[in-house]
Amino acid sequence: MELASFQIGETVLIDDLKSFGERIKEIQTGKFYLTKFIEYQYGNLTKECPAHRPVIALADRLLIPYKYPIDRVQEKEKEKEKEKEKEKDSSSFLSFWALYPKKKNKGDAAKAWIKIKEPAATIELIKTALQWQMKSDQWIKDNGQYIPYPSSYLNAQAWLDEPTKLEPKKQYMGGLVL
Repeated sequence: MELASFQIGETVLIDDLKSFGERIKEIQTGKFYLTKFIEYQYGNLTKECPAHRPVIALADRLLIPYKYPIDRVQEKEKEKEKEKEKEKDSSSFLSFWALYPKKKNKGDAAKAWIKIKEPAATIELIKTALQWQMKSDQWIKDNGQYIPYPSSYLNAQAWLDEPTKLEPKKQYMGGLVL
């Protein structure tokens, strides 16, 4: 009350605050809070946002009600779903890793894999593409030296490349094509 009186320049009484109705509520030890301030200042609070965490902790400690963007139960269910998706992504990545002939920079490949929107369907496309790609001149030449790194393959979406047509090698003899 003293701070409010100081800020306003006049004595503020509890009865004065009661005239604001539901807009100002009393909490522990005679302190007050503006009911819509947190929502106005921060929007919907989320624990994922570092700036919101201290506000959430203070509101919980002082028993101030505030809005989460969704119900806490729903939030936990979404977290579980995300974990399941990560597990699916990780198992499909491991399938890719087992298929791919060059085992280099696995961490970069895993990061590239996360960007893939439909990993289950993509792994099937990759299986098909690798059948012809592993037989291509580029991949066979110099003991596979020119096989792209797995992350490069994924980032370039190389499984969408069209198969190269293998033309019979021409043999030259004395300037004549045989």
